[in-house]
Amino acid sequence: MSNKLTKRVLSCAVASSALITAIGAFTPAMAQIEEIIVTSQKREQSIQSIPISVTAFDASALESKQIDSFSDLQFNTPNVTFSKTNFTGSNFSIRGIGSAAVAASGDGGVGIHINDAPMRTAALFETEYFDLERLEILRGPQGTLFGRNATGGVVNMITKKPTQEFELGTTISVANYNHRKISGVLNIPLGDNLAVRFAGLDLTRDGYTENTYTGNDIDGRDQYAVRGSLRWTPGDATTIDFMYSYFDETSTRSRTSKQMCHRDPTAILGCLPDKLDFETTNQWSTLGGILSSEEVLGPLLGWGSIFADPDGASGSINPRDLRKVSTDFEPEYDSDETLWTLQLERQFDNHTLTILGSQKTAGSGTRTDYNWAVNDPLAKDLEANLIAAGFPIIAGLYANGVPTSVITDTDTGLIGGNYTTSPRPDGYDWSGGESEQWTAEVRLASDLDGSINYLIGGLMMHTESAGSYYVVASSLDYASLVLGSGAVFDGVGLMTPYYENETRVNELDAWAIFGEAYFEVNDEFKITAGIRVNDDEKTVSDRQTLLSQGIAFLNTTDNPQPISEVAFPYHEDTNQWQEVTGRLLFEWTPDLGRTDDTLIYASYSRGYKGGGFNPASSSGAIPLTFDPEFINAFEVGMKNTMMDNTLTANFTAFRYDYEGYQVSKIVDRSSLNENIDAEIWGLEAEFVYAPNEKWASNLTMSYLNTEIGDAESIDPRDPTNNLPGYLLVKDLSNASHCVLDPGAMDIAVATGIISATAPAALFFQTPIPGLASNGTMTTCAGLQSVIDALEGSGAPGWIDSEATITGGNAANLKGNALNNSPEWSFNVGSQRTFFYDNGYALTARLDYYKQAEMYGRIYNRAVDKIDSWGQLNLSATLVSPEQNWEMKAFVQNVLDDDNITGHYFTDASSGNFTNVFILEPRLYGLTITNKF
Repeated sequence: MSNKLTKRVLSCAVASSALITAIGAFTPAMAQIEEIIVTSQKREQSIQSIPISVTAFDASALESKQIDSFSDLQFNTPNVTFSKTNFTGSNFSIRGIGSAAVAASGDGGVGIHINDAPMRTAALFETEYFDLERLEILRGPQGTLFGRNATGGVVNMITKKPTQEFELGTTISVANYNHRKISGVLNIPLGDNLAVRFAGLDLTRDGYTENTYTGNDIDGRDQYAVRGSLRWTPGDATTIDFMYSYFDETSTRSRTSKQMCHRDPTAILGCLPDKLDFETTNQWSTLGGILSSEEVLGPLLGWGSIFADPDGASGSINPRDLRKVSTDFEPEYDSDETLWTLQLERQFDNHTLTILGSQKTAGSGTRTDYNWAVNDPLAKDLEANLIAAGFPIIAGLYANGVPTSVITDTDTGLIGGNYTTSPRPDGYDWSGGESEQWTAEVRLASDLDGSINYLIGGLMMHTESAGSYYVVASSLDYASLVLGSGAVFDGVGLMTPYYENETRVNELDAWAIFGEAYFEVNDEFKITAGIRVNDDEKTVSDRQTLLSQGIAFLNTTDNPQPISEVAFPYHEDTNQWQEVTGRLLFEWTPDLGRTDDTLIYASYSRGYKGGGFNPASSSGAIPLTFDPEFINAFEVGMKNTMMDNTLTANFTAFRYDYEGYQVSKIVDRSSLNENIDAEIWGLEAEFVYAPNEKWASNLTMSYLNTEIGDAESIDPRDPTNNLPGYLLVKDLSNASHCVLDPGAMDIAVATGIISATAPAALFFQTPIPGLASNGTMTTCAGLQSVIDALEGSGAPGWIDSEATITGGNAANLKGNALNNSPEWSFNVGSQRTFFYDNGYALTARLDYYKQAEMYGRIYNRAVDKIDSWGQLNLSATLVSPEQNWEMKAFVQNVLDDDNITGHYFTDASSGNFTNVFILEPRLYGLTITNKF
């Protein structure tokens, strides 16, 4: 730590803040750990008395440990990781199980619940916490009470309920990066049986990333959220809770942190597969680069030669800093979400009836530079060359620069007169959509005097969404016009002039009935048996379009108008899955003859997550569906409360047999979701020690071993699997890859015969740095035609039925680790409270988290490895004698480390770049809270 930073931290500690409780809910005025009540089993229980692995944070723990968002949970919960993903989602993973599939119809592996209501989708990476009662993280499959999408576990966020006491409070936080966060709460009793509560948050800050090209900061925030709650108790046995919330963000948030590439000089791959570097993708490897090249359009109309000219980003600089980019297109991010939940709880003599409903609508729209590069100006005069080629109508569009399509509902883009013009080629991607869901759940729980009790219930859920992902590039616009017009016509463009993967309809109708029975064998031994019947029906209507059909247009000056409409067909499908899940649990609370409490348990759980539909692809080569997931989980644990309730020590061991885990890769400009089997086992330990009112400490430790079973998959980063004796082919028709397998023939013999037979089909071969096989550029279909012609020809040296064109050599994944699964991690926190004679209290706190290295992809290449990293947070809090105000100085990520949390790897038609996602940089500031 620098001397300057040390002085800042020390000065903050001396100047500030507060009496903050320890991990869980340790109250410094007491010398014991306060009991936390959770609803992890759909009924209120002490966290130390429930036989499952659960970590819970109440409001004071969230504040003291600086848990501001879902990302911070990984620093405080065993075997949890979190990372943003490439589109408009994130991956919250528990014990290696998260959201590895990429599909509109896919589901997360961790169930997200708000006030016990399940959310099919949730903007986890956007949300800042405020006015929460507690947050629970259940580790392991919750196949009975929570059901669908809970194969990894469940996160349940419980908002604060209105009370019968007036409350008014405000919190103002200021920090570097011009960070300004204001939150407030107002609780108003409206009689003996009615109360309302209002809470809100407003956050603005400058960006964490510097755009060296424009000089602006990007990845900033401008968001707000409001919440209103009502509690009505019309009688002693009835409670009705209603909550309404709204969230809105309009900012420069970037969906990706940094794009990395070890540039491939041959353009066959675009980025080499040996390492990630601060370079740009070779644009000649992309679909837009190929289709606008001289090799496809000829020397007059092509932008340049793949083999002779520098590519469009050769002069672009990718700053050698994870928090710096160079782009002429800055991110735009818009998102909103509306949610309400309604719960009625009615207590009878020995039963409790709970009825829960919810509804949520959400929408988002985001734009980001696709290649994170400032393209070089074109060396050619496109307007003059188009006129010379006999295309004056098209030439008019290039009179004032290079046009780039603007996305429209008609999908005509440039062809329909919707474009912008700049001095150089440009490009961006857009991701977004809208969603809506409702849920209804009913539960009946018994509280009988005998040895048997039970809980039964049912759930219905309906969700529907629509969304699109676009990639827009000046080179694709140009190819649309020139290829559409061909050699005869002037003024015909290929629709759509940009890439679009659209999901018009994505619906889920799910229902479940569930129940658990609880058998008390004696005062110490209890058995729980649960079962759940799940029914999921999914419907999808989607399509992928790019340069698919011709559409004529008339050009008046520079404003083209289409004169025919184009309709692209949708792929539509419906599928249904019906599965039974449940659990069997044994728990023992031995009487040890002292004040200590011990709970020992062993359980078996069966979990399930529905299958889905792969997004549409242009070639149709991707399977239409992917299968469900199933998990058989075995767990043993021990929970101990010792030393007069000043120490808790919890231990867990688990083993998973996972069938059909859903993983994704990008192929054919779409997401291909595959199923693999895996075995997972691990150990977890959680300790809290509060020996007196001055000291409190916590420690969590976890070990995780994930191993993929017998599985093979072609790695799109290198389809040859780095094996010698093959030829990697870059397809000049669609920028994809294929591999020439010579079979029993030597590769040099096979390629020599093919080249001699059809020189145009295989006119060159070149070594690719770091690869054992050579590469070439041609068309895969053309090579296959030559091979077909050679079969039975009797050509000297040719062996029939040996040479084939394949998608590549599959990599053996057996024994590989799952992505985003560090082998070990730990968290340690400690705080010291100083009590002064004048009534003030000062609490200084330290939290440190460390995790082992992990892999960003299941292929476990060296390039996929994410280094081990840690994060240190500090705070000091001063509380007034009346406890009506407090002031906290804080530092998050003290060492200002650029910690990478995940990778996204694209496909061949985009040049094989990798987007990485990093945590926020060092943030230091001051928070003041007032309570009235």
